[in-house]
Amino acid sequence: MHICELGVQNWKCFAGKQWVRLRELSYGVSARYVGDPGRSNWGGKSALLESVGFALHGEHTARVEDEWITHGEEGGYARLVVQDGATSFAVVRSRKRGKSTVLEVAPRDGAALRGAEAQAFIDARLGISKEDFRVTCYFEQRQMARMVLARPQERMEVLQAWLRMERLVRAEDIARARVGEAVEALERHRAGLAQHEQVLSEAAHEESAAELGRKLDGAQGRLEEARRLASEARRQAVSDAKAREYEQLAEEGKKLARELEAMDLGKLEELYRSASEVERRLALVSSQASQVAAEKKRVRLGQFDGNCPVAQIRCPAVDEINKRGESAKQAHEAAEKEAVEKHAEHAEAARSLAGAESRYQSAERLKARVDAMRDRIRVLHKEYKERREEDRVSLDAAEDAVLRLESETSALRARHEAARRQEERVALARARVDDAGDERGRLEREAALAREQLLVFGRGGAQKRVAERALREIEEGANALLRECGIDLGVSVQWSRQGDGLAKACDACGWPYPASARVKACGRCGAERGPLVVNRLELLLTDRSGAAEDLAGASFQLAASAWLRSERGASWGTALIDEPYGQLDESNRRGFATHLATMLSGRYGFRQALVVSHSADAQAMMPGRLEIICEAGRSSMRVA
Repeated sequence: MHICELGVQNWKCFAGKQWVRLRELSYGVSARYVGDPGRSNWGGKSALLESVGFALHGEHTARVEDEWITHGEEGGYARLVVQDGATSFAVVRSRKRGKSTVLEVAPRDGAALRGAEAQAFIDARLGISKEDFRVTCYFEQRQMARMVLARPQERMEVLQAWLRMERLVRAEDIARARVGEAVEALERHRAGLAQHEQVLSEAAHEESAAELGRKLDGAQGRLEEARRLASEARRQAVSDAKAREYEQLAEEGKKLARELEAMDLGKLEELYRSASEVERRLALVSSQASQVAAEKKRVRLGQFDGNCPVAQIRCPAVDEINKRGESAKQAHEAAEKEAVEKHAEHAEAARSLAGAESRYQSAERLKARVDAMRDRIRVLHKEYKERREEDRVSLDAAEDAVLRLESETSALRARHEAARRQEERVALARARVDDAGDERGRLEREAALAREQLLVFGRGGAQKRVAERALREIEEGANALLRECGIDLGVSVQWSRQGDGLAKACDACGWPYPASARVKACGRCGAERGPLVVNRLELLLTDRSGAAEDLAGASFQLAASAWLRSERGASWGTALIDEPYGQLDESNRRGFATHLATMLSGRYGFRQALVVSHSADAQAMMPGRLEIICEAGRSSMRVA
C-alpha cells in the first residue's frame, strides 16, 4: 500500500490547490526559494509530510484547528489517493474556517464513508493504530533519537504497547492479586482458628442461655405487676386532678356570673344598636353636606351643572346661578362650615359607636366563657359525685419500681441474647475446628497455584520471553542497517538486569521487604528472598554523541517499524522521514544516505518513502525528487 496521489489546498504555506502523482519510490524532499537559492528553511517540507498524518488521523501541529488553513483563505484540505494492490481509495480531510473538520473516504469499489465510519475504514486498511503509525512510519524532525534519549520507563511503555503485552500484564496483576488473596485467606484461617479455640475456652465459665432465660421470665412477671400498679396510680392521680378542676371551675364560674350580671348584657346591646343607628344617620348627613359644599364651590367657580344636590332635580336657572358671584361665595362658605360641623358630629358618633361596640363585645366574650365553664362543670359533676375514698397508691414509688425492673429486664435480655449467640458461636467453632485441617490444605494448594501463575505470567516469565524475542529481532535489524551503511556503531538492547542487593518486594505475592538485608524470606507467604532484578528497557551504544544517538535511534526505529508492521500484518508501506541526517558528518551522512533508500524498500519493507533533507548530496541518493518552490510567502510542489 502506497500513496499514488498527494494533494493539499490551503494547507499551511501551500496556498491554493497543489497535487502530485507519486510512484513506488523513495523521494528526496527539498525546498528552494525563488531569488534565494541558498535558503530552504520554513518552506513547507515538514508541513508536506505532516499533511499525510493529518489526512489519515487528523493530527497536526497547529495550536487550533483553523490555524492550519492558509492565512486569508476560507477553507482547505489534505487529500491522499492510496493504492492497495489492485484497489485504491481516496482520503480527504477538509475544513471550512469556523466549522468542523470533515473526513471522507471514497473507495473505488464502494460507497463514500464519512466521520467515524471513514476513520474505522482507514485504520482497518492500514493495519496499524495512530500511535503505531507515529512510531513506525512517521519519523518527525529531531525525533529519530527519541527512543535512545527517552527514560527507561517510557521505552518500557512503548514496547509493551508494541508487543500488546497488556494481557500478560493483566494476567500478572491477576496472579499477584490471587497470591495476595490466598495468603490473606491463610492468615484469616489461622486467626479464625485461634478465635474459635478462644471461644471454646471461654464458654465453660459462662451462664447458659437456659438459666438466663428462667431469670428473664421471672423479671418480666415482676415488671408486668409493677406496670399494673403504676397504671392504677396514674388513674387515681387523674381522678384527683379532675376533682380539683371541678371545685376551681365552680368557684370561678360563680364569680364570673356575678360580673356578667353586673354588666347587663341586654342594656349594652341596646346601647350598641342605638349608637349604630345614630352613626349611620350622621354619616348620611355628613355626606350630603359634603356634596352641597362641593356644588356650592362649582357654582362659585361658574361650573354649576344644573343638578340640584338637595332636591336632585334639574334647575331651570343654571346660567343665572353661575353669574351670581358674591352670593355664590357666601353660599359656598356657609356650606363648607356646615359640612365641617356635620363631619365633627359624625366623628363623635363614630367614637361613641366604637366604645359601645367594645363594651358589648367584652360582655359577649364573658358570656361565652361562662357558658363554656358551665358545660365543663356539668361534664365533671357526675365523676365528682361518684368519687370515693379508696386505697391510695404512690405514683412516684410505682414509677420508680417500673424503671428499676425495666432496667433489670433489659440487662437480662441482653445477657440472654449474648449467651444464645455465644452458644451458636461455640457450635460453629467446634465444627470449624473439626474441619480446620482440610480447609488449611485447600488454601495452601490455592496459594501455591497462584504463585506458579505469577511466575509464568510475571516479568521474569512470559513477558520476558516475548520481549526478548522481539527485541533480539529489532536489535539485529538495527545493527544490520549500520553495518551495511559502513557506520562503525553498534546497538544492544537490554530488557532486565540484576541490581545491587536483595529484592525490595516478594516476587511471589508482592509483599514489601523491610530495609534490613537480614530478612531472607517473605513475612507474608514465606517465599525465599531473591536478588534485586531491575526491569528497564535500556539501549546501549558502542559510542555516544549526538550523531551516534541519531544513527542508533534511526536504525532502531526503522528496525522496530519493520518488525511491528510485520507483527501487525500492516499493509501501509510509505515512510515519512523528516531530516534524518541532522547531526551527521559528511562521511556518515553519505554512508547512511547511500543505503537508506535500498534498506527502506528491502530490509524494512517500505514500498515508498518521503525523506526530507537540506543536504544536496543526500538528496541525490534518492531515486525520486519532490521539490517545493517558495515565492512570496506561498509554496507549491512538483515532482522533479
